[in-house]
Amino acid sequence: MATKVEMLSNVTVLIGDTKAARASTLADGLKEFGFGTTTVALSYKEAVAKIEEGGIDVAILADSLGGGVFKLVRGVRQMLVGKNPFMTIFCALAPEHVDGAKLALRAGVDSILIQPVPAKDVTDRVRAVSRVDTPYVVTSEYIGPDRRAADRSSALRRFYVPQTLLSKLRGQSINYDEFAKKIAPLMEDMLQTRLNSQSGRLAAVCKELLAAYLSSQITPVVQAKLKSLADLLKDASASAKQLKQDDVAGL
Repeated sequence: MATKVEMLSNVTVLIGDTKAARASTLADGLKEFGFGTTTVALSYKEAVAKIEEGGIDVAILADSLGGGVFKLVRGVRQMLVGKNPFMTIFCALAPEHVDGAKLALRAGVDSILIQPVPAKDVTDRVRAVSRVDTPYVVTSEYIGPDRRAADRSSALRRFYVPQTLLSKLRGQSINYDEFAKKIAPLMEDMLQTRLNSQSGRLAAVCKELLAAYLSSQITPVVQAKLKSLADLLKDASASAKQLKQDDVAGL
C-alpha cells in the first residue's frame, strides 16, 4: 500500500557520521525535505547511545564510524542494542569503500547510500520503503529484510514485522515502550528460529570437522571451519541467553 510522503514530519532520523560538517549538511537537507526530528551522532559510541535511548525510526550510519558499524546493525536487528529491531537502517559508504556493501547487506541494512548522501536520496529510499511491507527472514547468521523476489519459493519463513517508520508515515503516533512490549513475542519467535538454525549449522560443521580429523586432513579450509565453529557457538550462546535458556547458553 502506498504511503503519503507528506507525513515525513512525524519521522525521527539518526545520522551517525564522524564528519561533523557532512552530517550537518545532510541534517539540514532532510529538514528542508520535511523530515521531523533529526539527531546527529559524531562517534560510534554516541550512535549506540542514541539508539539505546530509543525513538529512532530511520538510522543513517556512515562507514566513518568504523568497522563496528556492521556489528551495530546486527546488534539492532537482534535487539541487543535498543528496542526497535525493525527500524529502517541505511548504510552510507564512501566511494572508495563500496566493497563494504556486501558486509552491510549481510548485517541487515535496508539499503546502501554513497557519500556524500543527498537528502533527496534519503527521501527517495524512504518513499521506496514505504510502498511495501517488507518481510524479514532469519538464518543462523542473519536477521533482516528479505531481499528475495516475493514469488520465490523457499524453506525460509517470512516474518511480517511492524515498523515505526511505516506507522509514522501513516500518521500514527508511537509509544516506543509499548512498541517494544508489542513486538516481544515476535522477537522471541525470531530468536528461537535463529537458535534452531544455528543448532542445525553447528551439527553440520561438527560432522565435517570430525570427518577431517578422522582422515587427518587438517587443511586451511578446516582451520577456517574451526574458527566458524567457535563463532557459531558464541552466537548460539547469545541467542540462548536472550531467550533465557540458560542451560543452552552455558554450553
